[in-house]
Amino acid sequence: MLPPSSKLNAHRDPYAGSYRYHLGLVTPNFYDCFISVDNEVYSWHDGETMMFDETYMHNAENNSNENTIILFLDIERPVTFVVIKWINKLFPTFVLSSASTKNTKGDKVCLLNKAFFYIYQLRVITSKLKVVNKPLYYLVQYSFYLLLIYLFFL
Repeated sequence: MLPPSSKLNAHRDPYAGSYRYHLGLVTPNFYDCFISVDNEVYSWHDGETMMFDETYMHNAENNSNENTIILFLDIERPVTFVVIKWINKLFPTFVLSSASTKNTKGDKVCLLNKAFFYIYQLRVITSKLKVVNKPLYYLVQYSFYLLLIYLFFL
């Protein structure tokens, strides 16, 4: 629920193993209530859905006088690499519980989330690399996966 005249501060979720699905249940059905994902603004409306990559910066605002109720679910991101699929199953259980973000004043930000600020900066760079040189992008991506697997089992 997003109460009237409230907002969810800009943040990104560090876990890239899922997409976030939203279904508007009770909304003002007006553009005063919205979510912005990577500077793209989407207004919630009753019965309408959206899905986005929560690793991009996003924030939400309800500038109306009504409560907004959104059903949201995490949908598993499709991956083909078996080892990454396995990690994708284990990661939420063992790591995400320590990855809380600061959404309102007074919320604590865990160390893991602070580290992902820098990882996000790296992601911005690699996204640009993907446009310029796809083979090199995939080489960097899978090398990073292998490094993570190595460090995990070290």
